[in-house]
Amino acid sequence: MAVKQKDIARQLDLSIGTVSRSLRGHPDIHPETRKRVISLASELGYRPLGYSSNGRHDGADSEKLITFGVGVCWSQETVQNTSSAAYYMLAGISEATARMGISMD
Repeated sequence: MAVKQKDIARQLDLSIGTVSRSLRGHPDIHPETRKRVISLASELGYRPLGYSSNGRHDGADSEKLITFGVGVCWSQETVQNTSSAAYYMLAGISEATARMGISMD
């Protein structure tokens, strides 16, 4: 059975709205609260609606456009050094978006 936000809210004695805002990274949520929510969500295997346990989009809400941006500033030396942390960070983001069925340009 899929874990729902209300399950997380109940276990942490929080409102569903607080759980939702925590998972979305809302700035009005205290960092400690966000940490507790994300920790429990991870422990319980919570997945956002429309995503299967392997992180792939299952087609639910397929009309929603998912957009995110990543800004990275680095030197020419960093670009040429494939052992740099920045290289692995971008590779990880690319792999994660592919698993979720999101194209990355």
